[in-house]
Amino acid sequence: MKILYYKDISLPEVLEILEKRMSENELKEGQKKMYEYVKKFSKIPADKAKEIIDKLMNQLNLTRDICVQIVNIMPTNIEELRSILPSDKYFSREDLEKILSIIHK
Repeated sequence: MKILYYKDISLPEVLEILEKRMSENELKEGQKKMYEYVKKFSKIPADKAKEIIDKLMNQLNLTRDICVQIVNIMPTNIEELRSILPSDKYFSREDLEKILSIIHK
């Protein structure tokens, strides 16, 4: 098998893919376990996750992998948010509040 394309996706997007494969009866045993995990931890619908990721990337110039982690965790306060952001980049309090406002709209 050869990987042709790689893209970080959020848990809600994984759930959407697995649900589609499940409806086609194409899930293998490991994928069924993954489906249960993702179903338990997905906090928003896939379309909303994609929208939030796009907004964070465009408005705050964040990388996709950081945006995906933000959507996966859906932090509720600045301290939680700081714990998932890279420590080598400075984020002002206004930036952090803007991120929180985007994910909680």
